[in-house]
Amino acid sequence: MIQLRLIGHVPGKKNRLMPRRDGQGYFNPRGTKKEIDALVWQIKAQYKGIPYVCPAIKAVFYVSSIRGDLDNKYTTIQDCLVTAGVLVNDNIKNLRGPIRIEAVPSDTDLTVISIGNQDYGESCD
Repeated sequence: MIQLRLIGHVPGKKNRLMPRRDGQGYFNPRGTKKEIDALVWQIKAQYKGIPYVCPAIKAVFYVSSIRGDLDNKYTTIQDCLVTAGVLVNDNIKNLRGPIRIEAVPSDTDLTVISIGNQDYGESCD
């Protein structure tokens, strides 16, 4: 099992989407991309192993603001874990759980992610 500690705000990507000028989709504002890039950098600095397939994941968000959307924050983290090479993919074939998400009010923003092999004995094949 590994544990990653990420310092800083985790943006909810879905809440910040803005329509593109050409009407062909959406994009995230620059500030959101910088926050996400900083999270990916922190993950890469802490994890150098091979990507997990079908892991158990626990994410605890210590948040300074309780207005955020917890499932959007977790979606951002999950995408960051794929980008950083910790997870093979975040589709159902490769990420079936268990996944546990918690939020704790705090003075500072910190996310602690624990990732390990499945602990309920099922195959991911």
